[in-house]
Amino acid sequence: MFISESLCYFGYFYSRFSKKGKPEYFRRQAEAEEQGKIIHSNKKYFWLIFPMLLDFTTSTLSYFALTVVNASIDMMFNGTTPIFTAFFALCIMKQKLYGYNWVAVIFVIIGMVLVGLSTFLFLDSDTSYDEIYILVVAYIMLVVSVGVSALFYIVEEWVVGKFFLIPF
Repeated sequence: MFISESLCYFGYFYSRFSKKGKPEYFRRQAEAEEQGKIIHSNKKYFWLIFPMLLDFTTSTLSYFALTVVNASIDMMFNGTTPIFTAFFALCIMKQKLYGYNWVAVIFVIIGMVLVGLSTFLFLDSDTSYDEIYILVVAYIMLVVSVGVSALFYIVEEWVVGKFFLIPF
């Protein structure tokens, strides 16, 4: 994902400096200017660096945790992204969550606890404390990875909503 997001810069520069994308770009730019989303500077594109760095961080943490835990557990933890996204949307973006949103978050939390405990409930009897410690650290890395991933979605929504950023 990090690479694909970084490649958007090439598409932007191609459309910005080629003749093909100019008419559509200018029409969208005029619409955004009417809405007050235009900042007359190319510095606004550097705001995209923050979502890219968050994505890089979440991928790195997830890859390190995958050296210890099974891929299926990693995928189950990635399914908990809505919990953190709802929390950040509530706290940072000041969005309202409805009753059915809270019910969904509670179900996801229950599923996350069950998946997290399954590894510890079915340990071999000869498992050492060092191995358990490494598993706990890996789980913490997965939770932090999911939290950073949710923050990535919130920051990206803010950047795209605030600035006129149509690369193509």
